[in-house]
Amino acid sequence: MAWLQGENSLLYRIEAVADADGRAVKVLSEGRGEVLVQVGRVVTSMGDAVPALTLAGVLALWLLRVRGTGYWPMLLPVVVLAELLLQFGYTHVFDPLTLADVSPEIVIDGSGSIPSGAVARLFSMFLVAAMIWHRSANPVEPPDWLPTVGSCLVLVELMTRLLLGRHLLADIVGGLLLGSFLALVAGLLIGLAALRPVQARGRGIGIGASRENGLSQRGSSA
Repeated sequence: MAWLQGENSLLYRIEAVADADGRAVKVLSEGRGEVLVQVGRVVTSMGDAVPALTLAGVLALWLLRVRGTGYWPMLLPVVVLAELLLQFGYTHVFDPLTLADVSPEIVIDGSGSIPSGAVARLFSMFLVAAMIWHRSANPVEPPDWLPTVGSCLVLVELMTRLLLGRHLLADIVGGLLLGSFLALVAGLLIGLAALRPVQARGRGIGIGASRENGLSQRGSSA
């Protein structure tokens, strides 16, 4: 995933590639009115660093109250912090062209680079939250609403980022890739932890069964 992001960032150091993407975003942002811009400014801030950490903390506290989740909800703010560190590294290592470099006239309140940190933070957060919820196997409430709400918020976030001219299309795709990677790592940790008790119980059953078989064999021979 890091290699793919790096290739994408290097590709977007080519002005012709970034300019073509900028023209596509310009078409998407046409017709935005003042009211829509102001609403977009408020909505899109949920993906910023502090609001995303706050949202991750609130979601983690709620999931901690769900039976069977253990301490895994604390992964949510950890995932957000990990994304912030990766975003800092990508920005300073690759330094690709941004929308402000190719179409500055459509940019409102600054422009981000590859990948979109806001999209990556929200996407990874809700993916991990859905994994933890499904792991709890709560029989009382259906878990379908959590990924649905998360998907809607991510969609709104990426659309408002494009509407305000804060990202190229490649930035959005990069954010989704980065979010998927972070969620995959978290899912592997959760999955490995879930396998350990099962393996331990399996070994215990095997030992107990072998002991019982040995006792029964000795009893029959006596």
